[in-house]
Amino acid sequence: YFRNTNIILIYTLMRRTALLTTLLLAVCSLSATAQRFTVDGFTYQPIGGDRVALVESSVQEGEVTLPQSVVNDGKTYVLTTIGESVFANSTITSVDMPTTVTKIGKEAFHYCMSLVTVKGTENVDSIMGQAFATCRQMKTMDWPKALKFVGPHAFTYDSSITFDLFLPRSITLEEGALEGMFKVGTITLDGQPAYVGAEAFSGLDALTTFNINAIYPP
Repeated sequence: YFRNTNIILIYTLMRRTALLTTLLLAVCSLSATAQRFTVDGFTYQPIGGDRVALVESSVQEGEVTLPQSVVNDGKTYVLTTIGESVFANSTITSVDMPTTVTKIGKEAFHYCMSLVTVKGTENVDSIMGQAFATCRQMKTMDWPKALKFVGPHAFTYDSSITFDLFLPRSITLEEGALEGMFKVGTITLDGQPAYVGAEAFSGLDALTTFNINAIYPP
């Protein structure tokens, strides 16, 4: 009898624990969603302190200018991240982002076939996978000087880029990071990279100069 009672008590406790966990997850999910706010057609997600990520945009064509800061409920936030797939498959022609942006998310501008000009990216240190993949018309970009990470296939088939690429010391280039940038003529690697994935430089058909500065000593 006592053994059966113990089994019933353990089973009951397990069910209550599972229910409590489910409720907590639901509350956390609702809380995260509730934090989002929209200003002038752009939806932002707080990501800590006074920083926000752009996670949605109702603007999907033409010229796009992103604000450096936005105000919600009396608090001022600074835009530091362009979220995943925000402008993917859109017909935007240019994007001017604030220099406070340090990260461009996965597929943020993937397949933006009309995108020609990208400004304000000089302080970006992380460009995630396929962030600018298949932006075939992109010709101008404020290439980041302190870039630390380029994700898989981040610039695949960006066949109109002709400007020189500067790659800082200790950069990580994932698989196919720069592949298919057919018209790039010069790359400068300013020291030993942290990692270079397979085919990171594949398909750079116009490349004539590859400068490598002082790899040793590390």
